[in-house]
Order: sequence, then structure tokens, then C-alpha cells
Amino acid sequence: MPAAPDGTVLPGCVATAEHDCRNQIAGRIYLPAAIQIDDGVMYPILVLLHGNHLTCGRAYDPAIDRADLNSSPPPRIDDKNRYAGLGSCPGGVPVYTVVSSYQGFDYLGNRLASYGYVVISVDANRGIGGFNQAQGVNDFGLILARGRLVLRHPETLSGWNNTSGGSITIQPRQYRSFKTTGLRREADGTLQAIPRSTFALRARSTTCRT
Repeated sequence: MPAAPDGTVLPGCVATAEHDCRNQIAGRIYLPAAIQIDDGVMYPILVLLHGNHLTCGRAYDPAIDRADLNSSPPPRIDDKNRYAGLGSCPGGVPVYTVVSSYQGFDYLGNRLASYGYVVISVDANRGIGGFNQAQGVNDFGLILARGRLVLRHPETLSGWNNTSGGSITIQPRQYRSFKTTGLRREADGTLQAIPRSTFALRARSTTCRT
């Protein structure tokens, strides 16, 4: 979905020159290969959220980057965050591209899908990635914002199917009981909200709308 202001995810956000208060429902869904149309099976859903990383990267440059960072093949250097705040990476040279952190769960999403789980890997780049705070938002580290963004994804999928006859059905049970039940410390040192979910999914088609 296009990036847009969302008062649920970033309540009270005030736009600045570096942050336009927009976030986005985006990511990747992994489905079990055994899903059949109208098979009556309820599939458990797992939602994955990547760490709090900068959102624009470039190729390693030995002229400006530390030698100990080099490897074979050369690494990508993620050192800008313009995409998170304004929706595009810096232009010119060096060439920057958007960091697709959510794709880092491909290995896990595919494996879990093979065990019968429906897996949603959330892209938290827009409006949240790389930021510890947003103007007007009382949420240092944007921990609550990350948790709210996680919940917005299955909620949005459910809305699509209820209003437009989409390709999968997500049935929320006791939706109002969703709570953050704990925090997990990521490898980069950020705190990750862990939501409790009672969502389940019933397949209506073998094609998932994204």
C-alpha cells in the first residue's frame, strides 16, 4: 500500500523536514504449499518484524570505508536513512538503494511455511526504520509504533477480504485482547515488541494479495 500518515501507528506525529509522518503497510507473505481452496483448514499466523536499521545502502567504497569492513563479495554499507523519513534514498553518487530488511526473513518464512504456518514479514522501513523518535510522538525508540505496525498488517489483510472479496480470509478472534507481552533484544541492540496474536487464516484462494 502507498505510504500515508497513520495516527494509530504514530499518534501525534508532527511532520518535519526529515520525517513526513508517513508509514506503510508492506512486506511479504509466505504460504504453505499445501493450502487448498476452501479446504476448511485454519492456518496459524506468525508475524515477523526486522530490527531497527537504516533504510538506504550503497556499495562498499575502499576510498572512504574502513578496510576491516571489506569482504568478498564486497558488503553493502547502510549509512543513510532518508527513505524512512521521506520515502526516497539520496540521489547522485554514490548510488543508494532501499534496504529490504524484511526479505532477510526469506529463509525462515519459507521454512515455517513448509511446516504449515502462514508467515507475514513486516517491512517497518517507512516512518519507523532507523528512528528512535518522531516529533510529537511520546514513544522513545518507537517501540509502541513497531508493535502497532505489526497489528495493522493482519488487520489490513482482514479488511481487504471483508470489503473486496480478496484471496485469503483472516478471521480475528478476540481482537481486542491483542497486547504486547514482552520485549526481545535484537542483535543490533534495539528492543523488539512481541505481540500476542489470536489470528488464524482460512484459505479461499491459492493466490495471496499483497
